[in-house]
Amino acid sequence: MSTDVATPEVSRPGLWRGPLWLGNALIVVLGLLSPTAVFIALRIGLIRSCTGIDFLHLPWHPAVSTAVMVLAIGVALGSLVSLVFGYGTRGLRASAISLTVGGLLSVIPVLLALFMSVYGDPGPVCNPV
Repeated sequence: MSTDVATPEVSRPGLWRGPLWLGNALIVVLGLLSPTAVFIALRIGLIRSCTGIDFLHLPWHPAVSTAVMVLAIGVALGSLVSLVFGYGTRGLRASAISLTVGGLLSVIPVLLALFMSVYGDPGPVCNPV
């Protein structure tokens, strides 16, 4: 009879190779910023002038609005990538599920704010560029 203790086979940790606290923090931060980033990217992408309720105090200089739109698209895509890493790693799944639920719950408010800011007449203090 052998006294050797079988060592358990080390399983693959998942897609995320860094510390789990950092992965969870990235998922939470990107999840909180993502609805606002989607709103900004869609709003600037659709129309860059001030119409409706001007949440962003548009118009901006074209270079500034393009840079902000690219940054917002980067945050939104980063949020989607963090979902892939979150669902692919055991210790990050709870954060990924909460990001998914939060994203689904924010669709209606983001679309409502987008509708209110895109459609309507220019306000009295609108200064087109």
